[in-house]
Amino acid sequence: MMRLALTLGFALVVSAVASSASAQVTAARFSITIDGYELAVVSSVSSLGSYSEVIESTSSGPGGVLVVRRVPGKTRARDVVLKRAFSPDTTLNAWREAVELGDLAAAIKSVTLTGYNTTGEPVVRYHLENAWPSTLEVFTDQTTGLLMETVTLVCDRIQRVSP
Repeated sequence: MMRLALTLGFALVVSAVASSASAQVTAARFSITIDGYELAVVSSVSSLGSYSEVIESTSSGPGGVLVVRRVPGKTRARDVVLKRAFSPDTTLNAWREAVELGDLAAAIKSVTLTGYNTTGEPVVRYHLENAWPSTLEVFTDQTTGLLMETVTLVCDRIQRVSP
């Protein structure tokens, strides 16, 4: 009976995933908001997520057979990389400078990343707890020749919230 319930549950999940696969979501831009103030708009976001370290433990099972279990260890947020065309606005630079100067009260902030579709409607939103910019880089895009900038945010936790 338990096996049947698990099989049915799995089938429902697969069915839900298959039906939602046709509903593709795109984000044309992302805004970075701190305390209700839009800090910047970026064109792309990558590495938005989390991972758990894997801990292996071994024990003796029935008949002395070695049993290896893999269990979740420490969970960490990934470093989030934001990219945009170079902007004369220096707000991101000022935020990065707060880190360089050791002003942690100004540097470490809870951040909201909101993705908007081409019509300006929010389609996805993430909350980054205790975020701060670990790097800010300016470079020339080799294919377009445009001046670009990336900022890498580190944070304690990433949570997807409703748009």
